Amino acid sequence: MKYTLLFLMIFFSNAIIMVFEIIWIRILSPFIGGSIVTWGTIIGIILFSLSLWNYYGGKFADRWYGVLYLKNLFLLASLLLFFLFFCNTVILEYLSSHIKNLEMYVLISATILFWPVSYLLWIVSPIVMKILIQDIHKSGLMVGIASGVGALWGIIGTIISGFV
Repeated sequence: MKYTLLFLMIFFSNAIIMVFEIIWIRILSPFIGGSIVTWGTIIGIILFSLSLWNYYGGKFADRWYGVLYLKNLFLLASLLLFFLFFCNTVILEYLSSHIKNLEMYVLISATILFWPVSYLLWIVSPIVMKILIQDIHKSGLMVGIASGVGALWGIIGTIISGFV
């Protein structure tokens, strides 16, 4: 029971990111199309965010960790998603009037819309890992379970968002 909340946090952070990725591709499509450039850029930004924010999340977790920090990360991510959901059109129209190169427009708009939220959600895993690895004898098991839970629910979130 002690670990259930932590595994749920990894589950939700991974599922939200994958759903977020699919939904934003749908939101961006009217502005920039659904080309391979759009998909590749968004997937690339998400994967780059994963590597970068896991690194910084690890540094963050070494200083501050605990369930309270995780709850605050989810709260901030929720507020930011809510804001972006209502303001994305204004942001995208502003950028389209100032950036004429399609590739740069896709890169900059996707970065502005994805990076802040992905930062808040990707650093969840390193913080959870820090909490789970308090018992060094079970560290491999805890990391394995947490990574598996995150990957599984990321996949499920992606499939579900494809049908919605």
